Amino acid sequence: MPISPQKFKDKLSDFRRLFLMEKSIFDKLVVIYKYFRYLSTEPLAKELLRKIYKESEAMGTFIHPDEVGIEEFLEIDKKTMYSKQFWMYMENLEKIHDKMKILKECKMKDRKLYEDICACYSKPYSEDLLDFTMQIVNSGFFEKISENKFIDDKEDEKTSFDEKRGLLYLKGEKITINKQDKITNAYKILKYIFITNKDNLTDDFFYSEIAENEFNEIDYKNRNNNWQKYHTACKDIQSKIEKQTKDNISDFLIFNTGRTGKVSINKKYI
Repeated sequence: MPISPQKFKDKLSDFRRLFLMEKSIFDKLVVIYKYFRYLSTEPLAKELLRKIYKESEAMGTFIHPDEVGIEEFLEIDKKTMYSKQFWMYMENLEKIHDKMKILKECKMKDRKLYEDICACYSKPYSEDLLDFTMQIVNSGFFEKISENKFIDDKEDEKTSFDEKRGLLYLKGEKITINKQDKITNAYKILKYIFITNKDNLTDDFFYSEIAENEFNEIDYKNRNNNWQKYHTACKDIQSKIEKQTKDNISDFLIFNTGRTGKVSINKKYI
């Protein structure tokens, strides 16, 4: 299962925390090795890197200030510098990774390489520089994830029910369930699903529980054919949706008949 963007962000933050916790410079370099290896193998990281690279390529094209105006030119130049900075630090991480990989493969027998690595990164500022490197790279990924979330966010298409106005919002459509202030059975069923059970939208809702909890009927099981009221209300909801979406949506609810009847939202609309 693909990792979620949030889990990916958490993973990168964990690497940096682990880096800061380690005391010896060699252990810190081991963290860098594992960090870069993770970035090289995680599919989401590869996807984000491809996007960052494409943008870098586009910004790398020379543009003369006279072509776009000095203010836009300066803005493009700042973005180019930031992109170059990102790739410069990625390259630094890659160099560390490659040297540590050689040490791992030779089982630490190359003592000169080991000593050179430790000497190179044992300067007083080395820890801060490596930490800054991770911060720059992490921020590049985090920014790209935020941009993707903003672009892909389909908030306007989320399914929801406006209890006060009696409106169902579905795939960007506004479905009127109640006209005027009349509380209908269709309204009550949607209120029970979307308001009372807002954290359980994927559940099945039995007519018996709706009768007891929303309609305050305590004798549902003792009344013959009482399920019909709830089945009819579901048909009414479905009919309103079909009519107001010009037959584009005809499978919003999944429901059946009988005393043990139930209703649920078609999961493709959640």
